[in-house]
Amino acid sequence: MPFPSQLNYSTLLPFFCRMVVAALLVGIAFTPLTAMAATPTKPTIIAPKLVAVTESTTAVALKANIQAHVLQQARKQGLLPASAPAENLRIQWVYPAALEASALQQVPLALLEIQSPLDKQFAGRTVIQVLRRDTGAQLQSIPIAISIQKQVWVSTDWLKPQQRLCGSNIARQTVWLTDDFAAVLDGDKPMGIMAARTGIPKGTPLKQLHVTKPNAVEANHLVRVIVRTPSGVQIVTDGNAMAAGAIGDRVQVRLRPIGDAPVVTARAKVVYGQVIAENEILVAL
Repeated sequence: MPFPSQLNYSTLLPFFCRMVVAALLVGIAFTPLTAMAATPTKPTIIAPKLVAVTESTTAVALKANIQAHVLQQARKQGLLPASAPAENLRIQWVYPAALEASALQQVPLALLEIQSPLDKQFAGRTVIQVLRRDTGAQLQSIPIAISIQKQVWVSTDWLKPQQRLCGSNIARQTVWLTDDFAAVLDGDKPMGIMAARTGIPKGTPLKQLHVTKPNAVEANHLVRVIVRTPSGVQIVTDGNAMAAGAIGDRVQVRLRPIGDAPVVTARAKVVYGQVIAENEILVAL
């Protein structure tokens, strides 16, 4: 082996340079492969194509006939005024495929007839029956959901039981209703003197079951009692109402002594009377 002094450095230097360049090239070549192996491949998502659904002539005609029928019944039963536009009534087709049934497609449009229970009871959800006019055979049942837009009375504040309804806690608002159309208090009519029957949340469309006549007398409260005898004698005294009641209600009242007047006996201290005004009861003996 030659000594270092005897080595030909001019020969070795190019060799080492070529080795370094080769190592660098190999590292650069494998770096992308390593990165690709470490990076997970994202799945390719293909968006579904939207296909336009074309309704048949029969389905379009049936929709128009059902819409006209429902609107006619809503106006006939007073749920919508005659002047209300058709846009105030919406129909949701619960099962649209029912309109495309083959039993309907095979019959001429002139022979199709619709029937519904809306003429007897208008409801938010019902089923329309499609019959064959010439034979009366039932061809298809079409379930629908109905919404009506109308002006009604709505609570604008939380209402407590027996709280009087007034301009500060109720207002007329136009809302969409989906059921109990007849039970909702029509905003076109005055409310009158009414009170909340139970607690009512804010923003509730008021129904008949929500309101009642306000109490004119309260239980265990002092009231003015007018006692009328069979002979026509009328005596005014005080008493204690034993129950709450509105005007026109019959409630029990405990009479206070009326001096030597014979109308109050041991048996007649508690009698029934009719509420005739605020804190006033009429007792007819």
